Amino acid sequence: MVQPRSNAQGNPAAQVVPSPIEVVWFEKIQTDRSNQNTLSIPRSTWIDRILPGLGYGRSVLIELPLVRTPPLPEAYKNAAKALANAQSAFSRDDYRAAVKYGREVTEHLQNSCSGDSKSITNFCSEFLEPIIGESKSKAVDASLNGTRKITNSGSHANTFLADRATAAYLIETLALNLRYISAVLH
Repeated sequence: MVQPRSNAQGNPAAQVVPSPIEVVWFEKIQTDRSNQNTLSIPRSTWIDRILPGLGYGRSVLIELPLVRTPPLPEAYKNAAKALANAQSAFSRDDYRAAVKYGREVTEHLQNSCSGDSKSITNFCSEFLEPIIGESKSKAVDASLNGTRKITNSGSHANTFLADRATAAYLIETLALNLRYISAVLH
């Protein structure tokens, strides 16, 4: 049980609620008397106490570009529209629908292949490999086919849980691949 703190007069203060991060209490704060809005925190206090209390050093901040539907050649507009639908479903917290639309992204790409053999591998071989080479084409193929493990499971009635993290991963992976495909096919 959390005990209430006492103020300087010994009277009980408000209930102290536990925090998921270390709480830093400031005592003996010195301010510039000419400007009461200035707060001086010694560098050692900032580095040794405050930043670690906020999770610095225990977590990593990764910045990714905002997920957006990239401009694609006309032949791939349906894939871009499916990605936009996935993002829309995600924003409504409908993660199963986001996964379903993610599957449509890869289906639109594979359906652009010529002939009867329609697959992501054939799409990469037919459209990407002549421009970017075999190694890069196979990397895109592996990435897009990797998303199929999620989209196939998430598109069928089963026990697969399409949660927020999984849907975000899928959308970001597809957006990354469509951005790259757009850049090399323009």
